[in-house]
Amino acid sequence: MNKVEKMIQEIIKLRNERTTIDARLSVLEETLVRTKIEGESLWSRKEAADFLRVTVKHVDNMRLSGKLKCKNISGCIRFDPEEVRKLGA
Repeated sequence: MNKVEKMIQEIIKLRNERTTIDARLSVLEETLVRTKIEGESLWSRKEAADFLRVTVKHVDNMRLSGKLKCKNISGCIRFDPEEVRKLGA
């Protein structure tokens, strides 16, 4: 592979990475807008655990078992406060 072909391959690789990053940004921006419209931030694992008075590990177990729905935003687990409140009631 000559120098020009290597450069072309690098450009293609960088464009693909940029597309992935742009897609992640779109999801984050959309979630942020929805959260602002709804008026309340999504909760982290710790915030959900604090509200429920359980450990973060317990929140993870509830999430994995399907008892507590979550949103995965670019690798960050977030919870709808209303869903957490329903579970805690």
